[in-house]
Amino acid sequence: MALTPKQTAFVNEYVVCRNGAEAARRAQYAVPSARQMASENLTKPDIQAAIKSKEEELAMKLDLDRDTVMAGVFSGITQARENNDGGNVIRGWLAVGKITGFDKPDRPKSDLGSATDGELQAKFDALSDEELLAIAVGN
Repeated sequence: MALTPKQTAFVNEYVVCRNGAEAARRAQYAVPSARQMASENLTKPDIQAAIKSKEEELAMKLDLDRDTVMAGVFSGITQARENNDGGNVIRGWLAVGKITGFDKPDRPKSDLGSATDGELQAKFDALSDEELLAIAVGN
């Protein structure tokens, strides 16, 4: 499905600023509804695909890849250390964390064994209200 002119403008602005509400305002969406429109736009598969395509296009145009970006960040961290600029050292490491995904919390994986969805549903259905409440409050 083809994007509307406003959606195309939103994609172009989002790739630049990485802020949905700001991109919506820049794309001429009404200011009071910019945040809501950004949220809606960012959930649409065709807009997500357009953003990804635009990012890939820019990366190719700038001859960027993850290794090049990481090398630049590490170079900045080294320079900040040499200048005794602790704030920018920290900002550099925060960027490394974001690029590598270390800024996201670890999600524990549940061990459900080999039970099928039907078996789990049956076990859930068999629980009494008291048992469900105990689980909910952590007892």
